[in-house]
Amino acid sequence: MKCSLLSICLFIGINGNAQSIYPDTVANHTIYMYVEQMPKCEYNLNEYIRSHIHYPAIARAHGIEGQVSVSFIVNENGQISDCIVVKGISNECDAEALRVVKEMPLWKPGKQDGKAVKVRYYLPVVFKISN
Repeated sequence: MKCSLLSICLFIGINGNAQSIYPDTVANHTIYMYVEQMPKCEYNLNEYIRSHIHYPAIARAHGIEGQVSVSFIVNENGQISDCIVVKGISNECDAEALRVVKEMPLWKPGKQDGKAVKVRYYLPVVFKISN
């Protein structure tokens, strides 16, 4: 029992430290969480996701529903990069949410002090089985 508890504590400790460092820098470049002008897509994001997402058949068959939270960076030229699932619901739904986010068209980049900068963005992707 002591061994299992220690493993869990070490895992939580390692993840906690990594998450506090990662959003600040990647390859010595600052990544902002909030900027004067936040990045935005110049298309209807909800419609884009709705028209490009494919509900995984295995998830549908097992009645898996929920929200996949995806984090990504909008870089200085508006490209999407560094996509990760922050909170998932199943391997299949998580992979589909990542696929759709990675394929999004360019965004208008965020700006700080009039200069385009990298900004971390969080996007919920909802999977709901309709009748």
